[in-house]
Amino acid sequence: MNSTHKSMLHIHSLLPLDWDLLNIGHCYAVSAAGALKFIKLFAELYLPLDLQLISKIEEGVLKSYSVNPASIIQINDNPSDVSPGADFLE
Repeated sequence: MNSTHKSMLHIHSLLPLDWDLLNIGHCYAVSAAGALKFIKLFAELYLPLDLQLISKIEEGVLKSYSVNPASIIQINDNPSDVSPGADFLE
């Protein structure tokens, strides 16, 4: 078991049973119950997903937690398929 796996197991053990989302840096972990809520809540988007997500967290519809410092970070030396000029998919 690597250190990331051990760290995530520890973090998971600290979460309340009714958690939906866990922000672990540049990505989210989603519980099974959170995934079902996502399907129902975001079947039709009326705003960009990130704005709608923030709204549902602020309304208390989704229970979201964050890890500080972030467990997963994005490095800048990896080409991106969404960056202008990136040749990642070529």
